[in-house]
Amino acid sequence: MCKCKFSYKTSTSNLKKHINKRHPTITLKSTITASESDTHIYRSKTDNGESMESAVDNHPSTSKQTQIACQANAPIRITQTKVDSFSNILQTKISARQKNKIDRKLLYLCVKDLQPFSIVADTGFREFVAALNPSYQLPERRIISKTLIPALYEECLTNTKNLISTGKTFCVTTDGWTSTNNTNTSYVAVTAHFLNKEFNLISVLLECSAFEKGHTAENLAAFLLKAATKWDIQDKIVFAVSDNAANIQKALQLVRWKNMGCVAHTLNLIVKDGLKNERITLILEKVREIVRYFKKSTISNNKLLRYQENTGIETPLKVILDVATRWNSTYYMLERFIRLEEAIKSTVAIIDKELPVINVEEWNIIKELCLVLKPFEDASRALSGDTY
Repeated sequence: MCKCKFSYKTSTSNLKKHINKRHPTITLKSTITASESDTHIYRSKTDNGESMESAVDNHPSTSKQTQIACQANAPIRITQTKVDSFSNILQTKISARQKNKIDRKLLYLCVKDLQPFSIVADTGFREFVAALNPSYQLPERRIISKTLIPALYEECLTNTKNLISTGKTFCVTTDGWTSTNNTNTSYVAVTAHFLNKEFNLISVLLECSAFEKGHTAENLAAFLLKAATKWDIQDKIVFAVSDNAANIQKALQLVRWKNMGCVAHTLNLIVKDGLKNERITLILEKVREIVRYFKKSTISNNKLLRYQENTGIETPLKVILDVATRWNSTYYMLERFIRLEEAIKSTVAIIDKELPVINVEEWNIIKELCLVLKPFEDASRALSGDTY
């Protein structure tokens, strides 16, 4: 090693730069075993290949300046003014590439988990990030919304266009729905499907936006054609799938796309028609009234949960209320109702509320109804996926 001498007052920057530049083979090994021990070991190799260790003592010095000598055949002993000096000099700033990688993970957090951009200003989150990597500086909320997200959007848009450009022919699916909040906003979505060279099914959401116009066939046709033209696939669509509503069926005829009603939606219509049986309708209304009461009454619901806990159930279940537009939610309601049969019977018996009485025969009908609906539920679940 060299015989250079360095002086320092408050830091060891000169020593660190010298070691990194002139002696890159030297690595730092901590030998601190207690608060009294403050020694580090440098390991390196001499010109003849022999291993050499140099000790570094970090105990405070009484002198303002300490001369440091690097000698070839003797241990190097360094006395420092601070115990954590070497931890400070080893802490380096992250590269631009590393920061960009972490920034993208932050954007993924916001986009994937629907986290607000303001999370970067939250004290707890900032401390959490600092604990993971003190060198990383979180971007400001304004930078995220004005710079990072728009840049990521453009990148995603370009990649998606390139992906779609590889498709030769497409099938599109479309559906509409209304939000359940107070705005009652209507939405329409269009998804394109195609096979890549490896014969894998690729699905890309082309459009999902609020639909403020009337749901006429003409307006829907204009919306569909605009979405297809935006992605330059209007002449490559060979088939379209939608529900069986008259307006969307006519809209597909107007844009001259061959179409077929959704099988899952057809199953939904079949089952809903079957549930219109008068006897079944009366039983379902009884079940719904009981379920609504438990969902409305916190006290009664707690009694229902407590009964399950007292019978050894580790994870008590709550009742489920169905949705009128989805028959499978009726199946889920009845299936849960059967699982909670004993708990419901026992709880209803002790609460001060007149609720419908479900007799033994009606309980049997509910159980048989679930057996009939189960295959339809399995089929609907399979058909509702995008990998069948």
